[in-house]
Amino acid sequence: MSEIISQLKDIIPYYQTFIFGIEGVLHSGKKVFPEALDVLQYLQQEKRGVALLTNLTQRLDFTRDQLARQGIKPHLYQYLFTAGEEMYQHLLNRPDPWHNSLGNYCYFIGTTEDQNILYDLGLHSVRQLAEADFILVLGKDDWHNELEDYQDILEEAASLSLKMICANSNLYTYRDDEKQLCPGAIGKLYESLGGEVFYHGKPYPSIYTHLLKEIGPVDRNTLLVIGDSLTIDIQGALSIGLHSLLTISSYTCEELQLPLEYSLVQNETQILSALKKASFQPNFLIDKLI
Repeated sequence: MSEIISQLKDIIPYYQTFIFGIEGVLHSGKKVFPEALDVLQYLQQEKRGVALLTNLTQRLDFTRDQLARQGIKPHLYQYLFTAGEEMYQHLLNRPDPWHNSLGNYCYFIGTTEDQNILYDLGLHSVRQLAEADFILVLGKDDWHNELEDYQDILEEAASLSLKMICANSNLYTYRDDEKQLCPGAIGKLYESLGGEVFYHGKPYPSIYTHLLKEIGPVDRNTLLVIGDSLTIDIQGALSIGLHSLLTISSYTCEELQLPLEYSLVQNETQILSALKKASFQPNFLIDKLI
């Protein structure tokens, strides 16, 4: 059974490096939680390692600059890796037969701004699925906000047996409690239509493996993964044998099929009851990061 803690300081002596998710843990999707900044500062004072591991689809430099503008300055962490960077490196280096089988013409699903990544990779965006070698999904596009808006496109793509890359596996995210569609939902719909999908980012082991190489040789029992998703963060931690701490957010509550406003402070009994039925169990549970 997960142990409830009131503050991260309760367990800091037992760990050397803390691997944080970003959205829902350090910020709301639009603004940083002040208490989270205090935690990051305290960990630096205690000479603990801090890693930020996120399913954001942007590359490292963009993400680092974005975090700094939001108040999470580089001196508050030692390591940073994103699902977008993992995807970029796989498309650049083609390290396995699956990625090596892809051509250079893709049908792109994402915002106009997101398309900048194509030029760095030498990929060409095509307007017709029949001209594409594969589909690349970085998120919802500028015109379609609902999952059903992609049904016809994906049915045609499945009929052409096009492979799909999803820049992350999240089905959705919350930005200040506003629910937004993520690449994983499009990928799952495509799979339901018979399409073949490769997901980058958490909870898959490869993104953790990359981060652990950066951290270097270490006793895995001294690492703690902190996130707000059972199916993304906690499952990912379990997949490579790391301890984990679950924070409660709107995302967590939706996973547990509870009202989005529930908190451990007010609704401990209901949350623990729902958590017992979950497939993935964290070592620790906290209401918010303090």
